Parts: sequence; C-alpha cells; structure tokens
Amino acid sequence: MGHLGQVLGSSQGLHLQLAGGGRYAVFGLNIVDLRTGAIRSLPAGAWVVAVDVARPRVFVAAPSAGSPADIDVLAFEVTSGASRTLFTMPACGFGAAEPLVRHAAAANVLFVRTCPPAGVRSEVVAIDLRVEPPATRVVTTVPRLAAIEVSSDGTRIFAAVDAFFAPSIIEAYDTASGALIATESAPFTTMAWDDTRELLMIGGSTSLFDASLSAFDRDLRSLATASFPGTGPCGVRWQVSPHTGRIYVMTGGSDYYGVPPVSLTVFDGQPLASQGPVPITPSLTTCAVALRTAPGAPRRLRAEVAGHDVALHFENIGGASHFVLEAGFAPGRTDLSIYLGPDSPVTFQGVPSGTYYLRLRGGNEFGGSLPSEELRVVVP
Repeated sequence: MGHLGQVLGSSQGLHLQLAGGGRYAVFGLNIVDLRTGAIRSLPAGAWVVAVDVARPRVFVAAPSAGSPADIDVLAFEVTSGASRTLFTMPACGFGAAEPLVRHAAAANVLFVRTCPPAGVRSEVVAIDLRVEPPATRVVTTVPRLAAIEVSSDGTRIFAAVDAFFAPSIIEAYDTASGALIATESAPFTTMAWDDTRELLMIGGSTSLFDASLSAFDRDLRSLATASFPGTGPCGVRWQVSPHTGRIYVMTGGSDYYGVPPVSLTVFDGQPLASQGPVPITPSLTTCAVALRTAPGAPRRLRAEVAGHDVALHFENIGGASHFVLEAGFAPGRTDLSIYLGPDSPVTFQGVPSGTYYLRLRGGNEFGGSLPSEELRVVVP
C-alpha cells in the first residue's frame, strides 16, 4: 500500500520526485540512484520541470545558449548523463519564470505551455518522443499562463487559472483536434491527472482555511467533491496509490506552529467515498508530502500477430520500471517468465505456432503489481 514520508523540505515543494519507476529520486539539482546511492548532477543552470515516471529520464529547463531571453527544454538521460534540446521558448518573466511542462507517460508525449506577451493566449506544444527526431506541433491555445495538466494517454489537456477563493473555469481540450470539448466551474489552486482511476483531481481553497477536492472524468463530468474545513494554509494535498487505487488526502501542517495538526483521510471505492480521517502525531510542520507505492496492474494488454512475430502493447500504470511477462499453454498457467523493460510495445520474433495465455506484472523500487487481465494469443 506504500507509505507516507521521506519529506526533505518545506512548503516550497522540495520533496522527492521519482523517475524511472522509482529507481531514481530528484532532489534539487541532483538525481539519486536509490539502488546504489550514486548521485548525478544536472547540467549547470538547469532545473527539473517534469519527470518520466517509467523511464530513467527527466525533463529540465535551462537558459538558452542561443539567446539569454529564451529557455531551452531538454531531455536528460539519467543513466548516461546525456541531454538534448527538445524545444526553445521565450522566458516567462518575473513571477512565472518556469516553462510549464507535462509528460503524458503512456503516450510518451511532452506538452509545453508557452509564455506569450501580455494579452495573447498561451500555445500548448506537443513533442512526440516516440519518433526520432521528436515531432513538434502546436496542439491548441489556452488562457495566458494558465496551469495545465494532461491525461497519461495524451488525449486530453486541462487548463485553469486560480481565481483566489472563488470558482475558476476549468477547460478540457482534445489533443487530436485542439478543440475545446468541455468547461466546468470549481474552486482551483492545484490539479493533477490520476492515471490509476483516470480522473482529473482538482484541489481548491473556498476560504483562507477551508478547502475542497473534486474529481472529474476526462470530459470534465463532475463525479464527486469532498470538503475539508479548517485545513490551514497548506490546503489539501493528495496522492493516489496505483497499487490499491486508494486516494490519500492530507490536510493541516505548515511552515510554522499553531495551525491544524496533520490529518490523513483515505478514500476508496467510488471517487471520494471516505473511509474516515486518521490524525497523524506528532504533527508535521511542512506542506510537502509524498506517497511511495508499488505500481498498478498494467492495463489494456493487447497483441498484434504477424506470422510468427508478436508485438505486445500495454499501458504502464503507476510508474513501473520493468515488467515480467508470464506465458502459459493453458489459462492461469505460467510455463515461462520473461523480464521486460519499461517501454511498450515489445516485439517477439520467431514465436512457435500455438495458443498462449499471457499476463503482465509491473514492478518498481517499492514492489510488484497485480497481474493484468489475461490475454489469449494464437500464433498460426
């Protein structure tokens, strides 16, 4: 089920981010190999803007060598230390210095929100990392400097602007056409896409010390809302365990004393079906929390058979760093186990004729997943 902990900093978000299915931790300008303790530093002047939860790769921003008024977005390979520029954009200026970058892990597409002049909408640029060299295109435009989030499969972009203790307009865009497909109103300060339940989670402040958490589907249909009175200045912070699907919500805590104690509320079953709050003692004095957990069961396992070649496609749920394929000659039976890397698809050549029953399990630094649904494959 994972555990809460290993907080390394304060409310400014200085906490472990995990890349490569939990094999690497991003801490400031350093990336730590959790297996060996080895540390690799980022290029000079660079900072992390997104992580690849499945692959040993992070995405960083750095002042452009071509122009001091521009920022480069780079892919940094942890194992080799190599980096390459993917996109160059104008710097955002005071108060919004970082380019906003999101990685759709299942699709392996990077989305970058640009920083335009005042009065001009921001472009969202998609960088398709599945092809070489990566293909770049403008997907759509969103309100200037809006926060964005993307679904893991890369089919949806969500945009919102903080309205300060008032409902904000949340927008959903289709990435294939760039069209606005839905709008919704909700208190908003933070949002994140949860690929385990395929939900958009939106946290918002309804007053100085009260907060809410709302769940929406990919088309912004409202599913549930939970209210949290007396949360303190940290508001609500949440994470979802891909292994169990439970939603963990933390409230309370701060950089100073005299605020509500930290409390954990666990949700299970239907979105935001509360299992009750659990006070945590002693109280933490930080807004940064992290949930460490094994991955979820791989999803949408399918096969393409061409003669005696079989290509397996699947979705990585919860940042698995590797997979184990279980193959048998009868349902539920395992006659052969094959270790696989993190990427889909995987192609097997020269597979003997026969009927095979396949299951896939993911694993990372924190444990193994449940098996995927069983797939029957016939090779002629």
